[in-house]
Amino acid sequence: MTSATGTLERKTEESEPSIRIGRFRFGPGALLRLALIATALVYVRTITYSFVFDDTLQIEMNPWIQSWKFWRTFFTGHVWSFGRAHIQGNYYRPVFMAWLAGNYSLFKLTPGWWHLTTIAAHVLATGLVYLLASRLLRDRWAGGIAALLFGLNPLHIECVAWVSGIPEVLLTIFFVGALLAYQNWRAGKRVVWLAASVVLYALALLSKETALAFVAVLAVYAWTDSEGNSLGARIQQTIARWLPYVVVTIAYLVVRNRVLEGLVNSRLVRPMSWVVLTWPSALWFYLRQMLWPFRLSIFYDFELVRHFSAGAVLVPALLSAAVIAGCWMIGRRARLGALAAMWILAPLAPAMVGIKVFQWHDYVHDRYAYLPSVMFAILLAVAVRSGAEWFVGMRTAQPVGRKRWYGAVAVAITAAIALTFAASTAVQSKQWDSELALFSHAHERAPQNVLPLDYLARTLYGVGRSEEAVQKFQELHQLDSNYWAGNYVLGVAYYQMGRYDDAEIYLQRATEVWKLETTMPDATQYYYLGLVRQRKGAYESAEVALRKAVEIRPDALGYRLALASVLEQRGLKSEAAEQRLLEAKNRKAFEQRQREFGDTN
Repeated sequence: MTSATGTLERKTEESEPSIRIGRFRFGPGALLRLALIATALVYVRTITYSFVFDDTLQIEMNPWIQSWKFWRTFFTGHVWSFGRAHIQGNYYRPVFMAWLAGNYSLFKLTPGWWHLTTIAAHVLATGLVYLLASRLLRDRWAGGIAALLFGLNPLHIECVAWVSGIPEVLLTIFFVGALLAYQNWRAGKRVVWLAASVVLYALALLSKETALAFVAVLAVYAWTDSEGNSLGARIQQTIARWLPYVVVTIAYLVVRNRVLEGLVNSRLVRPMSWVVLTWPSALWFYLRQMLWPFRLSIFYDFELVRHFSAGAVLVPALLSAAVIAGCWMIGRRARLGALAAMWILAPLAPAMVGIKVFQWHDYVHDRYAYLPSVMFAILLAVAVRSGAEWFVGMRTAQPVGRKRWYGAVAVAITAAIALTFAASTAVQSKQWDSELALFSHAHERAPQNVLPLDYLARTLYGVGRSEEAVQKFQELHQLDSNYWAGNYVLGVAYYQMGRYDDAEIYLQRATEVWKLETTMPDATQYYYLGLVRQRKGAYESAEVALRKAVEIRPDALGYRLALASVLEQRGLKSEAAEQRLLEAKNRKAFEQRQREFGDTN
């Protein structure tokens, strides 16, 4: 990249040659239309899919999105505040909440329309990739190739086939849009483009915190775009162009810190040394997924690295360095090596830091590579162009022959990759059809990870296949007897089946494991433990467990009622009456909240 008068802001040439296929002439515009249509078609089947996984809680059980009168809550709480206001969160995403509310106001709980808008958002992101690639490479053909390969990339299935994966798509739309608007401003157009760029960056931040990577990407872009021969002049120009975005970033961090009561909240008992040791393998995971986006899953057999070893730390670090170096070298051919490396690495940083706060056994996801894959698609287009040039150069030394063969070879390479991507995307997206399909596939793909087995067992139990569910819970316990959810859910299942001795064993174990993994109190396990002991006639120990549940969640419905029942059985009628009175107050408050949320139409 050179100065603003030359490279990145120069208008794309309109004289690029078209390719003749039979009687038809095929140009860059047609390639873009093909990319957008193919992207939509490869995902069209997902409109028949159900809500799955987090969709149930974030959409079906979320009262905040059911009326625009709650729009202020989008800005005053985290994503899960509607159900977990007593728990600190890390996800401040008002634009995402507004997206959910907009879809709900239009489509209520018909999942097909939600899937359709998600597809539309991905198609829009694909179009923006075309614009960005065309400008960076100064080649609309390469822009079309990048858009086609981005839109069809199987790595994006989690973001497009799953409604709750939309934050990554929204983030990317605003992120790329902000850079495109910045380019317009630098090309000599009105200052309104700078304002638009800053606003789009702010919307990206409010879509997902990963947008913080924009300041790093823009710093590299502004530096390579700066004019002047002296180092001081280039630094001054870079800072001046960078400053508005830094101001927005600081404002965002201040608001986020105030709303979430901390920039990052974690009550997990997880040493930072484990997180740092895990970074090389996590980075290699994402780079490998971009290189080979097949055999995908919502969960993987990926665990924390707790001790240094060459295989777990050094080898993935070296492999990652080699891939980044390769991306830099490919990008360098198009004079965007540094920008390419930064674009891939910076958006992955939040996901790497997030390992500190992610739930146990759930540290990596394909969706985190959506934004980095924008640049990967652009580099792939550069590689296709370079590969075609090399092949043609090997075949003929005649200029006319080169021109004739270059287009054919580039089309052949692009078609081969695109068809492979499209077929893989169509096949692999089927796992998102239902929760049973999703978690069955995940368990098959990651047999050593307890999470998919846990969710599969819960799904089986939810659809009435209790015996199969209990069998899966037992397999889960054999896989990891110290997994909290495995003990807890198995205990609850045994309680509901009337097997109280077994239920008490697993629920008691759940309370012990919980203390080892987190400092965040959990009331439900003590509630069920108290119920189990009550059924067994152990009223004194039942009282202890239920009092612990009430201490943690004094406003929870049913807890005080259960405690009152145990107190009555122990002959403590006055205390029981007091608990019933407090239960009535809790229920009255709950009914008041229900009325507040009731008028949502």
